[in-house]
Amino acid sequence: MREICINEIAKSWLSIANALPDDNIIQILVLENIASYVDWIELDLVANDYIMSHIISKFQNSATSESATSAVCALLEKGMSAEKKVGLTLTIMTVLRQNGLLNVTDNDDEDEVTRVGSLVNTLGLVLLDVQNK
Repeated sequence: MREICINEIAKSWLSIANALPDDNIIQILVLENIASYVDWIELDLVANDYIMSHIISKFQNSATSESATSAVCALLEKGMSAEKKVGLTLTIMTVLRQNGLLNVTDNDDEDEVTRVGSLVNTLGLVLLDVQNK
């Protein structure tokens, strides 16, 4: 039963987000929901092209970037084998770099610097955790 319900919940995230793409509150709630569920659902339900593309796209909006950061950090902190975690971390790091989401400039505001710092910190902690395992 739980498997069926969780699959439906994961599918509903994008349906809801795509139904109201300009509603920042809905987008934030979807991202926060993803971050909340990521610990106890199958990795493939979150770490896929559809969900990750949605999350990455929300970094571009200052209203949703903090929630997008939380979703990515929750995904990186998810419990899994060291091999899977390294692969996931490297993939996410590559996507973040390709989208310029790990860069800070002199013109960035405090929120942007905090967001990048949170991502870099989580990436570093995850890699240290894997090394210790």
